[in-house]
Amino acid sequence: MYTLKLRKIKLKNFINANDGMIKISPESKIIGLYGPNSSCKTTLVKAFKYTKDIFSERKPGYDTNDVILPSSLIMIGKDKATISLEWEIGPKGNLEYSFSIRRSDTQPDNAYISSESLTCKGL
Repeated sequence: MYTLKLRKIKLKNFINANDGMIKISPESKIIGLYGPNSSCKTTLVKAFKYTKDIFSERKPGYDTNDVILPSSLIMIGKDKATISLEWEIGPKGNLEYSFSIRRSDTQPDNAYISSESLTCKGL
């Protein structure tokens, strides 16, 4: 059995993260986040929160169109935001989960999952 180790987080147009990526080295032992105001600390935490919320909604008959998200998660002036996470699986594999959210055309305060993908390589 392999353990999953988070290696990369990418955010595009998510809250105030225009296009950013954090790579986590195998030696990293993250114990906190720090930085100046508006450096995306809370944005990163919210990315994890919404990813967890989407995963926890997985039940028989799950449909991504049923998930309603606040449109405030999408950067002002943009129509879509994307969150991607990549994990290392064992010595040779990796798993990438990515999803995009789009503003609703009919309800401006809401957004929905417009696409998602799960890719496993190297196993």
